[in-house]
Amino acid sequence: MVARHTIAILLGAAVVSAFVGCSKPQQKTEEAPGRKLEILCTVLPVYVLAQNVAEGASGVALRLLLSPQMGCPHDYALTPTDAAMLEKADVIVMNGLGLESFLKDIPALARPGLRIIDASSAVDSIASFEDRALIYPALISDEEHAHRHDHALDSANPHAWVSPFQAEKMALYLGVELGRIDTANAALYFSNAQRYAARLDSLGQALRQVVMQASNRGIVTYHNAFDYFARDLGLSILGVIESDPAEEPSARALSDLANRIKAAGAAGIFSEPQYSQTLPKMLSAETGVPLYMLDPAASGDADAGSYLRIMRQNLRTLDKALKTDN
Repeated sequence: MVARHTIAILLGAAVVSAFVGCSKPQQKTEEAPGRKLEILCTVLPVYVLAQNVAEGASGVALRLLLSPQMGCPHDYALTPTDAAMLEKADVIVMNGLGLESFLKDIPALARPGLRIIDASSAVDSIASFEDRALIYPALISDEEHAHRHDHALDSANPHAWVSPFQAEKMALYLGVELGRIDTANAALYFSNAQRYAARLDSLGQALRQVVMQASNRGIVTYHNAFDYFARDLGLSILGVIESDPAEEPSARALSDLANRIKAAGAAGIFSEPQYSQTLPKMLSAETGVPLYMLDPAASGDADAGSYLRIMRQNLRTLDKALKTDN
């Protein structure tokens, strides 16, 4: 079932589409004859979403700023090539929620005429300790642990796209916002966004069904990329191997995590293909909990079908893990 927030986006998009024929000429970004509208996506997840929304749009050049192999751009610094692409762009599509901190105070983003779309405007963000405590039940029972991490958790998690339900909202939002900027293609953006959102919703429902049928929904993840995934599907994250991407966990932290995994009886430990498998393998051997791999779709192939392929594989993995008796 489409969420209430999603329905609101669809209604807004319908209004935009209905008025395309009577829009004033200045509502469309003015381009020189033969020049394409340059739409620059910052990172791979929003680029894949935008490809599906903009498929078949005439007079549009869709580009990706960072390498598709980059993953989450922690501590990234812009290159001269990046700066040139930003200067050329008419529209910048961002993930938002702090993921693009490397764009802070960049003069190119303040120039007149540039349009910026923050895809996270459509998501149900995980932004506080209270939000995270619902996903991490261990934080509720361990007051000292909660107090120690309260400040660190009191900021938005940027990995919304990892949940197909949030990716659905982002795609619908892109359909609306691109249509407002490029009115000539508004109906196409709207139609494409609806079609792709339906596929995302269907996949999300299939994932949720797998989780709902499982007697053990407790998992361990490599880092916090799967918070939205867990919340929207009904999973509980019993522990995270690497809570800080800039720092490896200490021996004490790993020992505490191993003890918590044993006590809770996790259904599985989940590594990510973008990270070393050393620590997940070690924890699996120490605890006897099976090791699996989930892909957050932060890096990899840059074609329009890549997100759905990755999430279908995640569906198969989760189905196997949650059906296994531990």
